[in-house]
Amino acid sequence: MKAVSGFRISLALILVFLVLMLTFSVFMARVYQLPAASPLPNPERLAAMVRLFESLPDADRSFALTSFSTRLLSVSFKDQNTNTRTLTEGRTANKTARLEDYEWALAGRLVSLSSNRGDANTTVMPALLDTVTLQVDLKTGGALVFEAFLPVRTVWRIPFVLLAGLLGAVIALAMFIFLQNQIRPLRDLSRALENHDYGRTADEIPERLATAPEIRALIRTFNQQQARLARAEQARSSLITGLQHDIRTFATKLRLRLERSSDTSLRDRATADLEDIVRLLDDALLATQGEVLADNRPDEMVELFDLVASEIAARPTDTVTMKQGDKSDRKELHVLGDRLSLRRIVSNLTENALVYGGCAVIDILGTETEVIIHIDDNGPGIPEDKRDLVLEPFVRLEKSRSRATGGFGLGLAIVAKLVTQQEGQLLIADAPAPLKGARVSVTLPRFDPRK
Repeated sequence: MKAVSGFRISLALILVFLVLMLTFSVFMARVYQLPAASPLPNPERLAAMVRLFESLPDADRSFALTSFSTRLLSVSFKDQNTNTRTLTEGRTANKTARLEDYEWALAGRLVSLSSNRGDANTTVMPALLDTVTLQVDLKTGGALVFEAFLPVRTVWRIPFVLLAGLLGAVIALAMFIFLQNQIRPLRDLSRALENHDYGRTADEIPERLATAPEIRALIRTFNQQQARLARAEQARSSLITGLQHDIRTFATKLRLRLERSSDTSLRDRATADLEDIVRLLDDALLATQGEVLADNRPDEMVELFDLVASEIAARPTDTVTMKQGDKSDRKELHVLGDRLSLRRIVSNLTENALVYGGCAVIDILGTETEVIIHIDDNGPGIPEDKRDLVLEPFVRLEKSRSRATGGFGLGLAIVAKLVTQQEGQLLIADAPAPLKGARVSVTLPRFDPRK
């Protein structure tokens, strides 16, 4: 399962924030614009205002209207009574209950309640209320009109709180884009570190002018460090290659001199030591420069069953067996790679199984996309906490370092290097019963020539 990227998480959070903000804004706009929440006086207070207005002489009524009015409430007087009750289309139960409260408090007077929603053809959100008007017919004649202005402010007929939510979402989106632009070079840096190969010169990470100066300085320093590491690796490779060449030359001279020795036993022992020295140099060069050497050889289609069978045939006196299976299916297991590297992988793992486990049991399996080689032995196994360590050069779990009990500690290191070069994976586990040793598995990409 792939990890969810930071970009998708951030985008999802922005969308959730936008939806929640819009929902909250519409909810708040509707709540504050219902008559129950409008600045209309409560029924008892409004009834007192009506009775007071009826008791006043005509000369004082204008002063009363001014005192009744507030910033959100306008009170006016109409000379002609209203004989019909005007209600908003689609009147809710909440408005009906509210109207009945006023009718009960103003017993004997005709009360009408209306809501102005605006023109549906011109308003952006016609479902939102604009004003609520309550009209009360007076016993002395005329009507007292209470017009409540809604507390929600609008801009272009859109509630201000909704615009604030949209603005917040836009700002959050802008910040998200800005941060993504700043973080992108760090992702490139992380990817370059993860894929860094000491055997090759890494590509420089471009410096983006839009990023922060500190990030540009970090990218610049990383590029310089990459260049220094590449030069150091080239110098190290040149040193190993030069040493190998010179020591081979001296070894050849020594071997020629030993051929003149009359002591056969001494000559054979010295020749064997010289061969070990040359083999050690070859293995060290392969363990440190496996990718570089393999890059000089073209890939070819290799049939793994035949390759393993030839390795087993080359060891007629060793206890090396292949598990039984459908030979026709195994013949179809191909990989695309370097034949010599693949042969060296199988040879080294088989040799390790024989030296430390006494036997080698090989099995080849295939899936639609992979080919898996299992090599089991019956030795002491490899402890789980040491399985990464044994893949390092010159590491042996057997501490004596004696040539009689093992090699130089380069076998698994070479295998790990070559498997990586073949775009495969190396895994060390416990061998299945009845064996008690280790299982080394090599997984390689399968190549189907029919596709």
